[in-house]
Amino acid sequence: MQVTDTDRREVASRLRECEPYMSAFPFADYVGRAVDPAGSIETWREVCLRLADLIDPTCLACPDVEDTPDGGQFGCWSCSACGNIISVDPGYDTETDGPTYCEVCGCRVTGKGEPTWL
Repeated sequence: MQVTDTDRREVASRLRECEPYMSAFPFADYVGRAVDPAGSIETWREVCLRLADLIDPTCLACPDVEDTPDGGQFGCWSCSACGNIISVDPGYDTETDGPTYCEVCGCRVTGKGEPTWL
């Protein structure tokens, strides 16, 4: 069976909406260590969110300010996951303007977020 982008997004969406009652299952710790060897995952909710991010990583385009070599600044839109500049267009629209994915970390740009300097 071929897995499509739509399939991955649907599974990730369902994982992000997993119910808190799942934390009652005792093997959340075991599965948590499998998806995050550092051991910072403790609940089923965190397991589901981590799996969703592995399947379909997403980010937001956040308003940002970057410094120029001559000491000036310019406004841009940066990836909320890695900080890479996504666009320098002040009227950037995540629905119609590219890129759909961050060129550095590969996250799918899903909307606009808060300014990074807050």
